[in-house]
Amino acid sequence: MSLAIKTFCVILILGCAGLFIIKKPDGTPILSTKEFLPDITAITSDVKKFISDAKNATASIGSSAEKHDEKSEAKPPQSTVYRWKDTNGQWQFSDKPPANQTAEAMNISGNLNKDLVATYEPPEELTTENDTTNDDAAQTESVIPMTVSPDEVSKLMKDVNNIQKLMDDHGDKLKQY
Repeated sequence: MSLAIKTFCVILILGCAGLFIIKKPDGTPILSTKEFLPDITAITSDVKKFISDAKNATASIGSSAEKHDEKSEAKPPQSTVYRWKDTNGQWQFSDKPPANQTAEAMNISGNLNKDLVATYEPPEELTTENDTTNDDAAQTESVIPMTVSPDEVSKLMKDVNNIQKLMDDHGDKLKQY
C-alpha cells in the first residue's frame, strides 16, 4: 500500500516538473517561473505616480496656505431650484422652470449643511425639575392585568368563546371564496 502511494507521489512530482521541461512548438517551456511572479514594473510605476501626486498635493497646500487671506474667502456656489405644484397637487422640483406653469425660484447655498448646523438647537433635556407627569397616573395607565378576579372569569370565558366563534365564521367565509 505504501509503495503505491510513493509511486503516485513520484509520478505527480515528475508530471509537475515536466511542465517546466517540456517545450512548446516555439521552443519555450510550457511553464516558467516568470509566470508565477507578479509584474513588478506595473507596481513600481503606480508607486512612483502616487509619490509624485503626494508631493504635488503637499506643495500646493503649502503655497495656498501662504496665499490664503481670511478676508477674501470665496463664497460657496449657489444653485437655483424651481418648485411648483402639478395638476395632482404634488410638489415638483427641478433645476429648470416648467414651460407651462409658474414656479417659485429657490436659491440653495453650497453651505447648506453648515447653515443647518449653525441654526440647530438641541432639544431641552428632560430633568426631574421640569418633569410634569404624574407618576401615579402613569403607573395606573400602564398596568397590565396579571390576574383576573373570580367574578370576571365567566365574562372573560364568554369573550373568548365569542372571539373563537367570530374567527370560525370568518374562516368559513374565506373558504367560500
